[in-house]
Amino acid sequence: MEIVVKMDDSEFGDFMQYRANREMYAARLRQIEKVPSVIARSLLNAVELAGQKTRKWKIADQEHMGDAVRFAEELLDELGE
Repeated sequence: MEIVVKMDDSEFGDFMQYRANREMYAARLRQIEKVPSVIARSLLNAVELAGQKTRKWKIADQEHMGDAVRFAEELLDELGE
């Protein structure tokens, strides 16, 4: 089987860098995959139900809420959003 791929110089450079540092990229991907669960844990500590009202939440811990927001921002930055 023969596969032909067309790419420009910068794409080829990125590909060769990926091949050389495959384990580094795999470790970084594992870190990124953990971020949503870290955000969820921070949110569990940061908010609580606001009385008997359904679907209403209040911030109970500013520090945990700040952590959740920071983690979300870092994830978006990593993903290029």
